[in-house]
Amino acid sequence: MTVKDSLPSNEIDRLHALQRYDILDTSPEQAFDDLTRLAAQICQTPTALISLVDAERQWFKSQVGLTIPETPRHIAFCDRAIAERHLLIVPDACQDERFADNPLVTGEPKIRFYAGAPLVTSDNFALGTLCAIDYVPRELSPQQLEALEILARQVMTQLELRRNFIDLQQAHQQQRQTEFALRQSQERYRDLFENANDLIQSVTPDGRFIYVNRAWKETLGYSEAELAELKIYDIIHPDSLCHCLEVFGRIMAGEKFAQVETIFVTKQGEKIWVEGSINCQFVESQPTATRGIFRNISDRKAAELALHDAYCQLETKVADRTAELVSINQQLHSEMAERHRAEAEVRLLQKIAQAIGDAQNFHAALGVALRQICEFTGWSYGEAWIPSAENDILQSSPAWYGKHYNVTNFRSSSKKFKFSPGVGLIGHVWRSQQPHWVPSLEDETEMAIVRSHLARAAGLKASLAIPIVADRAADRSEVLAVIAFFMSESCTEDKHQVEIVSTVATQLGGLMQRKRAEEGLHDSESRYRAVVKQTAEGICLVDIETKRILEANDAFARFLGYSPEQLLQLTLYDIFAGDRLTIDRNAQRALRGKNLFLGEVPHHRSNESVAYAEVHLNSIFYGGKEVFCIVAHDVTERQQVQEALRQSEERLQAILDNSTALIYVKDLEGKYLTINSWYGILFHLDRTEAIGKTDYEIFPPEIAEVLRTNDRQVLETKSALDWEEVLPHDDGLHTYLSVKFPLFNAAGEPYAVGGISTDITERKRAEEALRSSLATNRALINAIPDLMFRMNGDGIFVNYKVSKAEELIVPPDRFLGRRIDEVLPPEIAQPTMYYIQQALATGELQIFEYQLYTEDELRDYEARIVVSAENEVMAIVRNITDRKRTEAEMQHTLAKEKELSELKSRFVTMTSHEFRTPLTTILSSAELMEDFGSQWAEEKKLLHLRRIVTTVKHMNQLLDDVLLIGKAEAGKLECNPIELDIVQFCRELVEEMQMITDSHTIHLNSQCESSEVALDEKLLRHILINLLSNAIKYSPTSSIVSFNLNVDAKKVIFQVQDRGIGIPKIDREQLFQSFYRASNVGTISGTGLGLAIVKRAVDLHCGNITVESEVGVGTTFIVSLPYESS
Repeated sequence: MTVKDSLPSNEIDRLHALQRYDILDTSPEQAFDDLTRLAAQICQTPTALISLVDAERQWFKSQVGLTIPETPRHIAFCDRAIAERHLLIVPDACQDERFADNPLVTGEPKIRFYAGAPLVTSDNFALGTLCAIDYVPRELSPQQLEALEILARQVMTQLELRRNFIDLQQAHQQQRQTEFALRQSQERYRDLFENANDLIQSVTPDGRFIYVNRAWKETLGYSEAELAELKIYDIIHPDSLCHCLEVFGRIMAGEKFAQVETIFVTKQGEKIWVEGSINCQFVESQPTATRGIFRNISDRKAAELALHDAYCQLETKVADRTAELVSINQQLHSEMAERHRAEAEVRLLQKIAQAIGDAQNFHAALGVALRQICEFTGWSYGEAWIPSAENDILQSSPAWYGKHYNVTNFRSSSKKFKFSPGVGLIGHVWRSQQPHWVPSLEDETEMAIVRSHLARAAGLKASLAIPIVADRAADRSEVLAVIAFFMSESCTEDKHQVEIVSTVATQLGGLMQRKRAEEGLHDSESRYRAVVKQTAEGICLVDIETKRILEANDAFARFLGYSPEQLLQLTLYDIFAGDRLTIDRNAQRALRGKNLFLGEVPHHRSNESVAYAEVHLNSIFYGGKEVFCIVAHDVTERQQVQEALRQSEERLQAILDNSTALIYVKDLEGKYLTINSWYGILFHLDRTEAIGKTDYEIFPPEIAEVLRTNDRQVLETKSALDWEEVLPHDDGLHTYLSVKFPLFNAAGEPYAVGGISTDITERKRAEEALRSSLATNRALINAIPDLMFRMNGDGIFVNYKVSKAEELIVPPDRFLGRRIDEVLPPEIAQPTMYYIQQALATGELQIFEYQLYTEDELRDYEARIVVSAENEVMAIVRNITDRKRTEAEMQHTLAKEKELSELKSRFVTMTSHEFRTPLTTILSSAELMEDFGSQWAEEKKLLHLRRIVTTVKHMNQLLDDVLLIGKAEAGKLECNPIELDIVQFCRELVEEMQMITDSHTIHLNSQCESSEVALDEKLLRHILINLLSNAIKYSPTSSIVSFNLNVDAKKVIFQVQDRGIGIPKIDREQLFQSFYRASNVGTISGTGLGLAIVKRAVDLHCGNITVESEVGVGTTFIVSLPYESS
């Protein structure tokens, strides 16, 4: 039958206990394998196992003589052993009714004998067994059974050590994580409290301050030193003191928290209203500190009083303002409608300008403009006419647009027409170079509108034609094209729409001129150079990749104050007064659009002043590659533009009205000539009402006087000046940055003062907050002891910060402005660059560690990389060398502890075996002599006495070996060389060894130049006796042991060779460790100390020992000892 006994009553808890050791399905471990082999040797069985019983299986942690890793639990002998909780012995399984029909008995491996000692934890759970198995019936001696139980306890000791080691590692890792999280938490709370705008305090029960934050000290005006002499009652206003004392009493009596509104008194005696919450900290039920968070509500209190007064006044004004607001509302509706129309026109112009800029050629630009104008105005049809090559007639352009299908025939017919100057509407506009509006085609003659009958047939009833004119010289201009539009309804001339279309025509004219210029540049580079040298416009060519100036004309050099040769040493970043990002972005736009107008751009001049120029940025082909061409026009003499601005007063007014700045003009007497809409909205003025008024009629006298004084100063200096002026709003006083400038008449005398005032109230507040934040951040950064580096996305060092200059491994001039791979070795630069890219890509903190040699010392560093700006990171580098050394020492200590544990286990195993067998022999002989000594002959008594003496000598030798190893480990074993005849010494030693063995023959072969050497006789005896004893012990009977001696001028060489079992390669690295024995020794007795003693004796002579071995062939030990010749 199979083993199917009921599970233990504590099975669930037992399985939980097994899981705590985390041992199941782990790899083999030497410590457990040693115990398993020892169990097999002690019990003299072919198979021994360390078996752990899981829920459905028994799994073998270690095994000798069996290859399968596990068996089902229901057929396991060990399951019975853990249930009975004591040593389970099955002498013959075939005769035991519990196991006779077990598959492991009836089938392979055909178990007959089983002895299992339970593995019991300290809390009394049986996890499995240490068992010995044989395939023939047998019995174990009491000593073997006791040894099996001892080994089982050693297995549990090893399991405990293993679990404790794993727990220690996990606890260490968890402690590091906890410490890191705690530091982060403390830093966050410290930063939160210190930078909070609320007033935070902690006070002892007797009123002394423990802690106050920055806002508390800045608000109340006390320094850190003054707080030591201050109590909480000193800052509470007498009117609030009684209430506060009552609140403090309640809190310290046990109330969780209290809300309070009270009055604090600053160091200067100013009263400050605050509100907040208070709670109390208790230690062992005693109050230790009260903690409060307060908010300054003085402004709110003042606002509440002001609000009450204003409410009373407001009630009286509401009725008066109602009628006024109705009128203003109607006017605003009218102005909003006008504004919306202006915004739509601006959007049209922007859209057309963008489309024209993106167009590949002039006809494409014409097509875009025709479509956009027709869609904006609702006109039905648009077309374009361009001069012929001879410039004597106008012919149809491929660019046209029609909203309806019925204009298709009109378009087809129109393509056949050509117009001479003055012929028809098109020819008339061509000759006059002026727009012409035809309100009704019905009223025009065929002579005026050549195609009027075709247009009427298509349902078109009105028309407009506008020339596209390009300035060619100061006295004449050229018509590049004529654009014409037709409407489906008769309508009178709309001058505003004519102006908009004229503006589009002007832009198209500019485009045509630029296209022609580009073609001319491509056709003749040599002529371009000659023109560039002579032109008054500043022109330069710039490399697209490096932004270095390749060529510049004299005008551009004069504009910047350099010579052309000096300019070739500069880049675009050196002359443009903008940031790199803006310059690179505009360069990319120029590459996409091929033609980019940048407007007025500031430039750095050679004398460090700033000059402005209107800049066009193009990409052209030069020298076989694409380069940037910059055309800069000095805008200091822009009379033509100023004149155009004066002629566009209505458009300017629309722009001014959409500005959130205050824009105004006053005459010499301070009377307003005009204001923008925002001015009227803020100060409740109608534009017509404001004209003729002075500041004294609008603002309080003290404010008006300041404004008038500033206006007079502008008129006196005849130059633009700026001030910060304060103006009243509905919600209080606002600060404005006012730029005021004189307006001059034709005689050069000022006739008015213009002004632009921008509300900078929020900016002033933000600047103040920013200054405070920067000061706090700077203090925090200066307090950090770590190295800090700013680097851009390309790995270039931008800036750095150190608390101590000696922390830098290289001077700043050797890394600032350089790539990281130019400063640091590749094994550090490459991962650093990777983590920089990861931080920029993910926005997450990156942490890594690296090692670096500095001043002949290997240091460990931890780097933390976080994004600090666009395409820029901050790297915080901390020296963690001391921490790493501490961790390494801890790991070394743990490894040493494990090694000592293994040594202890091997020592216990050895002593339990090597001492128990001799003691058993002594006990047996003594008991026999006691019981039968009177009956034995003297010869038999002497036999037993010699056995006892021999056994005692063996035990004494074993103890001597242990003590010798202990002395060597403690460093107390010394080497004292004396002169000796080495050949004679070896002969006597061989004779001594030969006397105690008659089963082996030792052959001594000596080749000596000299036999007199100086060596430590005792240590040498330990070396040779152990090597010869091992050679005899592990060689087959009647075999020969070769002992070769060779002495040269400097050293003695001993070679001991046997023909025994050999040493497996896997065991050779640990061969000289104490208590270690090779895995193939089987039941051959031994302590594992002989070779350890040999190695230490050789080391004390400053010699060396080597081993050559092959399993089944034999082993050769070679010892080389230096000596002092007599």
